[in-house]
Amino acid sequence: MAADRQFAFGLFRFDTRTGQLWREHSEVKLTPRAAAVLHLLAERAEDLVTKQELFDRVWGGMAVSDDALTSCIQELRSVLGDDARRPHMIETRHRRGYRLMVPATPIAYRSNAAEPTQLSAAQPTRLVGRTAELEELAHSFDQARSGSRQVVFITGEPGIGKSSLADAFLGQLRTAHVVKVAHGQCLDHHGVCEPYLPLIEALTRLANGQDGSAVKDILWTQAPSWLAQMPSLWTPSQRSVLEARGPATRERMMRELAFAVETIALDVPMLLKLEDIHWSDASTLDWLAHVARRPEPARLMVLATFRPADMAAAKVGLEGLVTELALHGLCSEIALDPLGLNAIEIYLKARLGDEAASAQPPGTAPLLLERTGGNPLFLTSIVNQFAQREAQGRTPDAVMSIPHDVRRFIDRQIDELQNTNRDLLTAASVIGREFAIPAVAAALEIDGEEVETTCARLARRGVFIVKSGSTSWPDGTRAELYSFRHDLYRELLYERLLPTRRTLIHARVGRWLEGAWVGRLDTISSELAEHFERGNELARAIPHHQRAAAKALRRSANEEAIGHLRRALAAIGNIADEVERTRVEVELRIGLGTAFTATRGFGASEVLEAYSRAEVLCERLGERADIFPALWGQWLFRWGRSEVSDAWPLCGKLLTLAEKSGDPGLKLQAHHAAWATSFGRGELAEVCMHAEAGLALYDAKLHQAIASSYGNHDACACARSFMAMSLAFAGEEERARAMADSSLAVASSLNDPFSLALTLHFASIVAQVLGDVALAARHAEANRQLATEHDLPMPRAWSTGITGWCAAENGDLDRGIALLTEAITTLHATQSRHTMVYLLGLLADVQMKAGRHADAMKAVEDGIALAETGGERYYSAELHRLRGELFARPPHRQRRKAQASFRAAIKVAKQQGAAVLEHRANASMRRWCG
Repeated sequence: MAADRQFAFGLFRFDTRTGQLWREHSEVKLTPRAAAVLHLLAERAEDLVTKQELFDRVWGGMAVSDDALTSCIQELRSVLGDDARRPHMIETRHRRGYRLMVPATPIAYRSNAAEPTQLSAAQPTRLVGRTAELEELAHSFDQARSGSRQVVFITGEPGIGKSSLADAFLGQLRTAHVVKVAHGQCLDHHGVCEPYLPLIEALTRLANGQDGSAVKDILWTQAPSWLAQMPSLWTPSQRSVLEARGPATRERMMRELAFAVETIALDVPMLLKLEDIHWSDASTLDWLAHVARRPEPARLMVLATFRPADMAAAKVGLEGLVTELALHGLCSEIALDPLGLNAIEIYLKARLGDEAASAQPPGTAPLLLERTGGNPLFLTSIVNQFAQREAQGRTPDAVMSIPHDVRRFIDRQIDELQNTNRDLLTAASVIGREFAIPAVAAALEIDGEEVETTCARLARRGVFIVKSGSTSWPDGTRAELYSFRHDLYRELLYERLLPTRRTLIHARVGRWLEGAWVGRLDTISSELAEHFERGNELARAIPHHQRAAAKALRRSANEEAIGHLRRALAAIGNIADEVERTRVEVELRIGLGTAFTATRGFGASEVLEAYSRAEVLCERLGERADIFPALWGQWLFRWGRSEVSDAWPLCGKLLTLAEKSGDPGLKLQAHHAAWATSFGRGELAEVCMHAEAGLALYDAKLHQAIASSYGNHDACACARSFMAMSLAFAGEEERARAMADSSLAVASSLNDPFSLALTLHFASIVAQVLGDVALAARHAEANRQLATEHDLPMPRAWSTGITGWCAAENGDLDRGIALLTEAITTLHATQSRHTMVYLLGLLADVQMKAGRHADAMKAVEDGIALAETGGERYYSAELHRLRGELFARPPHRQRRKAQASFRAAIKVAKQQGAAVLEHRANASMRRWCG
């Protein structure tokens, strides 16, 4: 046989020593037989390899059917991406053999006086999270090297990394020590296994390897009963002699092989690696137990991997054997756990590189842990697919999809389940990653005790599900909880359901949950909406979408709320009663308007569309309608677009409706609209009157809950904020600061990001009007961070503007202009013009100080025009003063126009009671006009 080496062909690299096949940087799994076939095809690349040669080399002359070879070729074609009808990798020569159609370039191992060590090309293995296990294996080998034989079992679920750990250990071992390694693989035969097959394979490989003649000599003298089992090692004449010998007893064969192995390990320690012994034949396990129990010293370490939960392991009594050996201290077991979050993060960096790993979304590693349960096989497959898509410039969504090889692996596990177990797990997959026994019983319409017994049995196997605790229902009943080991299991089980069956189970589970959680439906509203939607009971899903949306709005999760409300609207046609259908749609439209207010801005077109449609529907309902929220929403839209003149009449309607209803909540919200509109009109005394009236009505227990329907912010904090701004403009500094502080205290206690962002903005205006640059900057920065974290576009724009003014006041005029310009542009994008007049005034002031008089004049004129057309006049006095300042300066030098502007500013400020702005206008008049 040719010396161990690697072959490279196409995108593939094949390691003849380990039987590993790599496609670029990803390992492709091969069965040992298929690897042996590929070995010979690669050695003879582009030449015909006859069937007889393959049978002799791969099966050692054993009598096997052509189907065994055909199966290996089919496996190779599958992993190489080849097509038998149009082959480009493996050619079939009818009745003769096969040919590898592409050249295979050999890559030799580095030579060493003792034996081959590492490959010249770096192995692309990335073992993480197994440091302790590697240390334990190294300790066992040290014991074996000193003459204390060792039997070590590496155990765990499929894909947990048993073989990877063993291979990594062998790699370290070969680097650090001179050691003989024999490798045997057990195969899933789905029938009676050939006795001693993995042992025969291991010894044949060892005898065919480096220093193989010494191994043959030992076998010839120490294990004559075994010689006939390995015909490929001997010449035809030697085989004739062996075949003439009679059969040996079982005891003799076990004793002879034990002697032979111990003799082989006399000079150089030997490691016998047996993989997947859950598929082993009983004879091999008997020999393994015999070797473990022998008291004589031996420089031997047996390293065996197996899956404890595999049904085949139970058939051969493997777990009982390991337990018995461990009880007498004759073996050790390394049970592999799934990888944790830290190990997954390390793996991502090793696989993708530090830079690429850092560029991934922050939740990538936790999502991978959730999807794979920390199973290394699933993890590496998904990340490999992820990396390949990224390298190809495609959307890297592989974290959310199941690679083909993993899908095939799991499908096979599912297919091996008994029908009863498969049906139960499939029903559980409809419920979710975690499920309760009664829910599965309801889904299948069977007894809960039967479900619990089956789940307990499956959990003991530890492959698909695990026990995850218990829970209590609102009625006090306790239920056992189980969860899928990996989300990938749940997903593939769910996909296998027929659509009609899937729909039926969703509806059953939804109805059961609805009954179990009666009185606390808000807790699982999203889950219920999903079950009824997928169960094709759409009308029943609508109220649960509404509850989920209301809960999301209370948490400022506005996009989630919009999603629920839109899905409910899409199902509205399934409500049979027209009046009820219209009433529900009004509620949904108002909810949408509220959510759009926070995410798009007060003046967004979506806000007007939602509230206008709600008003039309209310008119259709007549006296049965509650039109107040729809009108309030329209008021908010007009006010948000700085259309104060149009908003004012709506305030009157709201106040009238609220008084007629006698509802304190509606009265509060009517005053809410009135204080904000009065401030926009520059009527500072009216602001305080309406704010005080609203605060007298405010009951935190009642009115914090309805904030999500009225601008998505708290009325108490809002009233205090507008009073603080009015007091600041009026020159009552001490009261203004105290009121601003109290508004912040209220907003900070609410756990409501949007309310706090608005309050911080209004507090920064108070500080700016009072000339407190440091405080204004502090509030603006806090607002910017909050708005960025929660994606609130309006507060983000406002905070940018105040920050710009503060930067200019601290001497950085260019940065101030840039930030204010950015704020105005961003605010325009939200379709909201609320505070635009104010920001234009700040920009004009900074531009004037920077000597950019033409730009400053444009900002002033734009501000004055916006105030006149929309009616938002609270900053008009300052805009007129700034225009006067610009007329008085070069290049204008127009004294009369400057004087007229100053007088206009003083007049407006007096009318509004804005003493601060009146004082500024008088100071400018004295400076420029004497």
